[in-house]
Amino acid sequence: MPATDAPGRRDDVAADVDASHGSGGGASSAIDETSPEPRVTASASPRVSIVIPTYNSESHLAATISSVLLQTFTDWELVVYDDGSSDATVELAERCTDGDPRVRVVRGANGGVAAARNRGFAATQPGSEFVIFLDHDDVWEPELLETLVALLDAEPQLVSAHSVCSGIDKEGAPYVGDNLAERMRSRRGYRDGSVVALDPEEPTTFADLAYDNWIVTPGLHLMRRSSFERVGGFDPETVPCDDYDLSVRLARLGPIGYCERALLHWRRHDQTLSGASPHWRRAEQRARTKMLTDQGNSSEQVDAARRGYRRRAADTLLFAAAQVRRRQLRSSVRQSAKAAFFGYSYLRADLALRLHRGT
Repeated sequence: MPATDAPGRRDDVAADVDASHGSGGGASSAIDETSPEPRVTASASPRVSIVIPTYNSESHLAATISSVLLQTFTDWELVVYDDGSSDATVELAERCTDGDPRVRVVRGANGGVAAARNRGFAATQPGSEFVIFLDHDDVWEPELLETLVALLDAEPQLVSAHSVCSGIDKEGAPYVGDNLAERMRSRRGYRDGSVVALDPEEPTTFADLAYDNWIVTPGLHLMRRSSFERVGGFDPETVPCDDYDLSVRLARLGPIGYCERALLHWRRHDQTLSGASPHWRRAEQRARTKMLTDQGNSSEQVDAARRGYRRRAADTLLFAAAQVRRRQLRSSVRQSAKAAFFGYSYLRADLALRLHRGT
């Protein structure tokens, strides 16, 4: 994931795709987006637009690009959008593409990961049918695009589709002790005010995302371009939870298809942000406040958002109590403060909503 991006919870394995793809000539040329008129070569519209935002990403980018080039579904374009890197990221991206005409490298000024995703999307072909955003150090299984495109083709009522993912370490080996794939397959959500387990055949809905974030990284989430454009892209104010915020806004439009196969491998390393960090906490608070107070919510969606926000605060408080019993007093104090923060944020957001709706 990008250094400026949110962490996810993920598991399972898979070795990296060979990162040595294309060290020879014939590399694609970079487009300088900072120039007045970026040179974007026109071509027939592919079905899938892929965006990889990069920032000083030379350590793992080759493996990520290789996993795109090895997709069994081939009707795609790739835009590698460089967010002002100071290392050799752009040069590496050009070498790895091996002159593939479906790939473009676009240079831009640094603006953060959400802005980079949005700017990368703006550089894609406007006639594509689907769009997906792959973090610069994550790795796809070869069948990811084929699987998710087939799911959306078969069920036109879906606004998007996602799989589950597994974890690898910085060397590409299985991440020891990570069980994210199993947890993602144990989806839960709200139905008629109760928490229920979801069947593998069921899509992921707004009420399920109110309970928890089951779409932990954008690289496993293929969206209809029309749906992405309708909700307005990534919100920089919610980084590093901007992908969660986007998934919630998409789910407000309709169901999100689900595939229980682990088709993406998420790389865990020192640059991954901690979900316990104050930065993450504030971002999640902003995302959940947006979820609750959006005026487009139905009454059922308001109820689910309220329940999910309250659950977030309560679970954190329960964890703090458990830390006290284990005599982990410093951790307990941090978790208690976190629970108080979420509780206060919920009460303030819910009061504003009630005053606006008169409920």
